[in-house]
Amino acid sequence: MRRPASWRTALIADFEGTSQDETRHAVAMSEHVGAQSRIVKIDPREAMDHLDDIVFSLEEIYDILAALWLTYRAMRKEGIVVSMDGHGGDELLAGYHHYPEIAFRDAIRHGALMQARNLSKIHRHMHAPMVPFQPLSVSGSLYRGASGLVRRYLQGAKQVLQRKWSSAGVWRDRPDGEKDPTSNGWLSLPVETRHMPVLDEDLGHLPHPDPVSRQLYIDFHATTLPTILRNFDRMSMAHGVEIRTPFMDYRLATFSHALPLNEKLDAHHTKAILRKAMHGLMPESIRQRRDKLGFVFPLVDWAKEHMQDRIMDHMLSSGFRTSPVWNATRLIADVETAFRQNDMARVRQAWPFIQAAILTNRFSAQAKSG
Repeated sequence: MRRPASWRTALIADFEGTSQDETRHAVAMSEHVGAQSRIVKIDPREAMDHLDDIVFSLEEIYDILAALWLTYRAMRKEGIVVSMDGHGGDELLAGYHHYPEIAFRDAIRHGALMQARNLSKIHRHMHAPMVPFQPLSVSGSLYRGASGLVRRYLQGAKQVLQRKWSSAGVWRDRPDGEKDPTSNGWLSLPVETRHMPVLDEDLGHLPHPDPVSRQLYIDFHATTLPTILRNFDRMSMAHGVEIRTPFMDYRLATFSHALPLNEKLDAHHTKAILRKAMHGLMPESIRQRRDKLGFVFPLVDWAKEHMQDRIMDHMLSSGFRTSPVWNATRLIADVETAFRQNDMARVRQAWPFIQAAILTNRFSAQAKSG
């Protein structure tokens, strides 16, 4: 079999100086398996230079996938045309933050307080430093549950009284002309709700009735994983790199879906069965590692310093200002205020509109030139 001497190479994205940086863990794993490490410095200035190309490669409204685009570009420069990626492990074996949270709330509902405490610890340990965190509290959940029962009782009593008073001509609904307080008024068009009949049909036949297994099925087949596979495929193929995903082997996937929940979420960890299987095959610091970060462009860390001018250029363009899809005047004012207040979370909320403008301009330019 022909293969180059350097076939075992690890391309490691380096987010130096940000909360996303996991270089030391990646290097440790690379050294453990005897791979050659290649550090890819994710430079925000370089990402901005290629922003339009990155958005055009995705052809979707999603997020800034600069880290993926730059990493696969580096692979191609190294002569690597096939990449081994780990997609599917989290969606098969409950590796994301929301799975212990769902399990926690289910344990509270069933009165399994010790299990709930264990899940609360797992959830707490998954959060890395500098990442916003809302702890799961057993006592707080019990209090909220009791309060909810009282609120539902009072609401029911109120509805009964409303019906009686309305029939007697006493009650009148007060008209409320105010807009939904959760609406920011950015969109000028109504939002359509996505419906997936095939998924609805599948969910009625799941072998495991617990809410975590149900969410795993949804994330694997319909939401999280399909989105990830699409994103990585487009970012890699932008540079002619193909992806192979061992966790997606149908035999491993069907086996994992059939496992009981305690093989995925045990008393201490997510992905429990995988951690057990990897005993002695990887450094213990990684096998037992609990905090969890996604592989994303750290916009919140970098936006103000490196992106403000580029974002405002797009928002002040004539195409953005005249779009019938969004309220440009309000969007521009809100984003300018967010930058002044260093509210990067608010800037991130506006990114889909900016991305839509970039795509529109790029497609228009392509059409004119072609």
